[in-house]
Amino acid sequence: MLSQLIYNAVKYSKGHSKQINISLFEQQEAAIIEIEDFGIGIPPNDMRRIFDAFYTGQNGRLYRESTGMGLFLVKEVTQYLQHNVEVKSEVGKGSRFRIIFSPTQNLTKM
Repeated sequence: MLSQLIYNAVKYSKGHSKQINISLFEQQEAAIIEIEDFGIGIPPNDMRRIFDAFYTGQNGRLYRESTGMGLFLVKEVTQYLQHNVEVKSEVGKGSRFRIIFSPTQNLTKM
């Protein structure tokens, strides 16, 4: 799940930025992993469907290797494990994904 988010960050940053940030922190007793890229961003009209199976969106159609399954699997796994995933994105500036581990799943204090 984490590797898929990192792969997407690198893939969609190609040619725009050579940097991604990966952070781990605690907020309101939940552990959070955040992956931030500085790439092409996700168009607002695609945001509501990025976690749908086989949905590639505007950016995905530009990259022939896109299947529309990566973010779908991230969402499925996080839900199965009772975690949450959030995304914020701005076209031309990049995207920020967070996996939020619920306090009951946060077995170690940071």
